[in-house]
Amino acid sequence: MKLSEQIKKYRKENNLTQEQFASKLFVSKQAVSKWETDRSYPDINLLPQIAEMLNISIDELIGKKDTENSTNNQEKIIEKKYQKRKYLYAVL
Repeated sequence: MKLSEQIKKYRKENNLTQEQFASKLFVSKQAVSKWETDRSYPDINLLPQIAEMLNISIDELIGKKDTENSTNNQEKIIEKKYQKRKYLYAVL
């Protein structure tokens, strides 16, 4: 999901208008509108404040997938391969 979609989605989930959101970040409501319509991006230095205000991590804000889940999936795949090899050696 794009940054613009994330900002809009989580702003609405937190029951904030564009004006309220902008006021808390000390930016104009037009700036928030541009972020949400993908016509511009927030300053990178604002990302921590935006994430905190929306009660999400910066990773969630930028749409990065959960690395912990992907690590767990990789571990499960490796373990399955190991178990298959272990079974093959037991059969031989």
